[in-house]
Amino acid sequence: MNVAFIIQAHADPGLLARFVSRIYGHGDIFIHLDAKVDIGPFKDTVRGKAEFINNRRRVTWGSSSILEAYMNLLEATSNTGYDYYSLHSGADYPCRPLREYIDFLKNNRGEEFIDYQPMPESFKYRYRQIHLGDFYKTVDRKTIYDRGVTFLARLISKALPERKEFLNWPPYLGANWCTVSHAFAASALA
Repeated sequence: MNVAFIIQAHADPGLLARFVSRIYGHGDIFIHLDAKVDIGPFKDTVRGKAEFINNRRRVTWGSSSILEAYMNLLEATSNTGYDYYSLHSGADYPCRPLREYIDFLKNNRGEEFIDYQPMPESFKYRYRQIHLGDFYKTVDRKTIYDRGVTFLARLISKALPERKEFLNWPPYLGANWCTVSHAFAASALA
């Protein structure tokens, strides 16, 4: 079973190094490090056990930049034809032996492991506010300039019509972290 562990990281080089050391030898390891972060300390702690991809993004929590970073990881790794791509956070750590995980993937070859469920009504207001409006706070409110940009973005967003849901598909939610087959990755990148 040929597995690519693909990791999105943004903080704590020591924790990332500990995770990488734990999964090292069970598959190839690729890391997307948030472009807002200095890569030096992370490379020093990982010590050649993982490859950092070059196409780094500035990632903002709750925004589409998380998905863009994930797609960058898939683009950087999918040309080698892994059986599975296992996406993790840099703050993850396995709670079970990796051999069990690899055996599970072998026994379920071709299956996708993605957690999702219909979005509850209690989440829909925030979803509509973030994903169907044109404004989402992407700057800190520490300076007068940042507050001004936020204020103007909100004004413009209120003046524009609300975007419609894609093809009237109902919204779903789920965990960011998943394991997908090569066929799934190729289809997502097509």
